[in-house]
Amino acid sequence: MDPSSTIAKHVSWRTRLRPAIRTKEKVDVAEIRAEGTCELGRWLSGEGKSACRNVPEFAAVMHAHAAFDRVAARVAESVDAGDFDSAEKVLANGTDHARASLEVAKAIGALQERPA
Repeated sequence: MDPSSTIAKHVSWRTRLRPAIRTKEKVDVAEIRAEGTCELGRWLSGEGKSACRNVPEFAAVMHAHAAFDRVAARVAESVDAGDFDSAEKVLANGTDHARASLEVAKAIGALQERPA
């Protein structure tokens, strides 16, 4: 797993959800909610789990990733329900989504920096 690339892809959810809000198009909530559909989720459930299962930093990444997916799914649910104002508010700076993004990045960084 390339941490920089993985972090960037997770942050990109924000840029994927904003256009859906603007264009009022449906979003695949199930895909967003499912933790194993993104690159990080696949790594966490596969190679990462095999290599790092008992590492505390790994557990922190799992927790942060799950929290991120829950918040992103909330945004997608709002978009699909036509509640675009609520979706936009969740994506704003300083919100749950922004904090969840930051926590994923910090947890990945801590995992990468741990002594081997």
